[in-house]
Amino acid sequence: MKQKLYIASFIVIGVCIIILLIVFAFFIVHFKGQPISDKIEYWGQFGDYFGGVINPILALGNIFVFVILTVTIQNITDKNNKTALETSKQIALMSIKHEELKHFKETMDKNLEQWEEDLENIQKIKQVLYSYNVLEYRMMFLFPELKDSEHNKKLRIYIVEALDNHKTGRIKDAAHCHIPVNNTYAMLVSDLGRWTVL
Repeated sequence: MKQKLYIASFIVIGVCIIILLIVFAFFIVHFKGQPISDKIEYWGQFGDYFGGVINPILALGNIFVFVILTVTIQNITDKNNKTALETSKQIALMSIKHEELKHFKETMDKNLEQWEEDLENIQKIKQVLYSYNVLEYRMMFLFPELKDSEHNKKLRIYIVEALDNHKTGRIKDAAHCHIPVNNTYAMLVSDLGRWTVL
């Protein structure tokens, strides 16, 4: 766009100069045999002649400059508006991600804490898994990275493993799963915190 404006500017300036040269040449050719006058009124008429020719050309040049400035300012304004809109979108998305992460952490912290109070209670493990399923589904839209996250996969495995151990009567193994669940959960929250920043 800038290059086109520069080319157009040079073309208009060139045309104006050519027109001025043609007018000046026409005047010289037409009055070449005349002596240069000492009378001020003739010089006034000469000035009127050139002013009458130059003023419309300068007016057209001014209009062209005005158009160029208007287009340039509009382009800059559009670019700034687009940048501001994109920044606003990113800030809004970061805010939404932050709120979702906060909700995820509060819910999971509460459920893991309740499980920790009674490690052998199968209902507590089921509640952790149920909450995790709901939260993961909600967060997939904002955090597509969850799909490939190793911590996310491990956390699910540990919770399901604790539930399976409890169902098969290995309650102590189910209770021992609580430690890796907590560690993996902490790593996942750390990952989510990083993914909140765009």
